[in-house]
Amino acid sequence: MARIACTTWEGGGNVAVFRALAEQLRARGHEVGIRVGWDAPVDVDGDVLLVDHMTTVEGLEVALASGKPVAAVVHTLWSFAASLEGSFAPSGYLDVLDRVDRALVFSIPEIDRPAAVPANVRWVGPALEPEGPDSGWAPPPRSLVVVSLGTTDMGEGPVLQRVLDALEPLPVDVVATVGDHLDPSTLRVPANAEIRGFVRHAALLPHADLFIGHAGHGGIMAALAFGVPMVLVPLDRDQPHNAARVEAAGAGRSVPRDAEPAAIRTAIEAVRTGLRERTRAIELANVIAGYVDAAVHEVEDLLR
Repeated sequence: MARIACTTWEGGGNVAVFRALAEQLRARGHEVGIRVGWDAPVDVDGDVLLVDHMTTVEGLEVALASGKPVAAVVHTLWSFAASLEGSFAPSGYLDVLDRVDRALVFSIPEIDRPAAVPANVRWVGPALEPEGPDSGWAPPPRSLVVVSLGTTDMGEGPVLQRVLDALEPLPVDVVATVGDHLDPSTLRVPANAEIRGFVRHAALLPHADLFIGHAGHGGIMAALAFGVPMVLVPLDRDQPHNAARVEAAGAGRSVPRDAEPAAIRTAIEAVRTGLRERTRAIELANVIAGYVDAAVHEVEDLLR
């Protein structure tokens, strides 16, 4: 078996992708190391190098100069990644990505729909962590709405409060997960809701009828993997782009981050009680099921 060297940084959902992929590769007998840190040098001590696509251009060049097979791990939509040059990424970024052996996009083209696709791009579906320590979670008796506005600080506290206010009069049970940076005591939590710390998507979403998120790519793909329609409140980063793609695919609706509870509630009830978004989410879950082990097979193909 091979050693797979991974390099990423703590940017929100990207580390979860590497952890999930590493677990799949280890199950196949491979040794996997994950180096996390924006300033950490790229790990080139492996038979295959997996490098976060948002690593610095210099870091990607180091990986390419090693002479080892290199795959860029794209943990957002390719249609967004291709727009990073000139904003997050400097000039030359796309040229470097064109030169890696594979650009593994942990999404599906039915959501992505990029204008152009380089020859080295492969969609491999989402990499989802299993329930792990969150297994055995018992769902509430009524229709479950899962709310997750991310694990990093994007000033989402007031947004989450308006979402909770929107859900308060509805005949649902709500589980809202928050990052360590947000103090639950600052929120007014209605009787039909509970606030929890981090809980893996795989433990909650199989029981959910609706997912309310900030349009982070990881949350979107997790909801789709379990056939759960969405109401999205994009906050920043790639999230407005992701939300627009989900709406275009028919799997959810979005509202602006400054939407009042009444407007949020209208979107929630349209998706929760309607058929269009639910049917489309189930269709896309079936698409995602066809990508089982796709990323592992792409990595192993680089070993040949």
